[in-house]
Amino acid sequence: MSRIAAKSFAACVVVGWCVCGAVAFGVELIPQTRAEQWNMRRAWFYQVEMDRDGARVQNAVVYGGRVYVLTNRGTVQAIDLAAGRSLWTRMVGNPNHPSLGPGVNSMLAAVINGSTLYLIDAGTGSVVKEERLPGAPGASPALSDRHAFVPLTNGKIYAFSFVKQKIESSSADETAPRETEPASADRTSSEPAPARIQLSHEYQPPLSVQGTGRSLWPPIVVPFSADWTYCVWVSQAASDREGYLNISVLERQVKDSFYVRNRMTAPLGFAAAPAYVLPDPKTAGDRGLVVAAGLDGFVSGITVEGKLNWKFSTGGSVLTPPVVIDDRVFVCTANDGMFCLDARTGRELWWAAGVVQFLASGKSYVYVADQSRRLVALDAQTGQRHATLLYGDFTYSPANDRNDRLVLISRSGLVQCLHETQLAEPLNYNVPAAPGSRPAAQQQGLDAGGEQPAADRPTTRRAEAGDNAPAGNRPQRPQEPADPFQ
Repeated sequence: MSRIAAKSFAACVVVGWCVCGAVAFGVELIPQTRAEQWNMRRAWFYQVEMDRDGARVQNAVVYGGRVYVLTNRGTVQAIDLAAGRSLWTRMVGNPNHPSLGPGVNSMLAAVINGSTLYLIDAGTGSVVKEERLPGAPGASPALSDRHAFVPLTNGKIYAFSFVKQKIESSSADETAPRETEPASADRTSSEPAPARIQLSHEYQPPLSVQGTGRSLWPPIVVPFSADWTYCVWVSQAASDREGYLNISVLERQVKDSFYVRNRMTAPLGFAAAPAYVLPDPKTAGDRGLVVAAGLDGFVSGITVEGKLNWKFSTGGSVLTPPVVIDDRVFVCTANDGMFCLDARTGRELWWAAGVVQFLASGKSYVYVADQSRRLVALDAQTGQRHATLLYGDFTYSPANDRNDRLVLISRSGLVQCLHETQLAEPLNYNVPAAPGSRPAAQQQGLDAGGEQPAADRPTTRRAEAGDNAPAGNRPQRPQEPADPFQ
């Protein structure tokens, strides 16, 4: 009996430490019974591995069934979104240097510490490549399948190339720790053991393109085909009186071809990164839309060719990036609540007062934080408040545009994952259409890096001299399109 009592006491101490510790650091651990009252389920909770003496969560990203958390000490941790288990933990660089990121794709996680870019194997947490930056970084990096795009404060965007040398499939005996693998890797995750990625270490000078103004927000990457990649970012003039939306093209068929294709000016400028609406698979030739929201309160849907498709006025400054959930765009303003817009037309679907942060979208409700830092559930169809669920510090909770999971993260690193009770499996968003589902006119020639039909090839348009456009055969510059921000 004494042994049973001792075990019970130890269990109570552990549970009590988790709950009391969470409350002490400014956020409440949500009990399962309370979540059920909201028709939700707390799938798991986890404490990020970090030194609580000065270490704080700086950023978090949901991608590929994982939550990537970055601390201000340069520690990156990958957490299995399904099971809430740690997949790996990696410290990069100097803990006293500022860190930016993570930028992630299915293969890598990119983090900047000080003036060094680290490329981390998303499967194992091993650092597979390091790149010294030629200047001060302005924002988090973004990844395509072959390049890491890094904005610098001087307005330049650098594209660092990485070549996948080989992939070795993980075998059963790889459950043992390896020298290149962090000791904290957890192979009990619900995800299969990942393949090991090796990148070529042959030096390739980065490409660069000069933007206008300061680049202080992460770029977005729009893959067009096997040979064309768009990099889109916003920058701010030194006077802070105007900003710029820059659309650049990186051509793989032409060596060293990275240039600004369109640059548009916005009154007052921007305070948040743009977003991207995936192409409509039912529309031939559709290349999606870039959604940019400015300090003047206007939200614009613009093609990568620089054509304005729609424009909407929110009436207030937009300080956070728009969030795209399939065919909807959620835009939070500084003082005027959150707007839900049709992503294809810009038509207002509904408006919710007092909302300052989008968190996640379930099947029935949209989950947000309001001006009083309360967790609020809005009706997904009307925007009406359904319930006020919780008060807490969700400053570091990511805006999940990948699936319905509501991920709440406190400054001290307590991570909780909730979902609506009926959604046992994740409801995924923004999933690119399978190649075979494209309309015939758009599908032709795009498979396996094939030659693009001329009608669907981006119109070649070079920027001013000094960009990385090849100088040999410069076509005549076409007439400038009307500036959509004017």
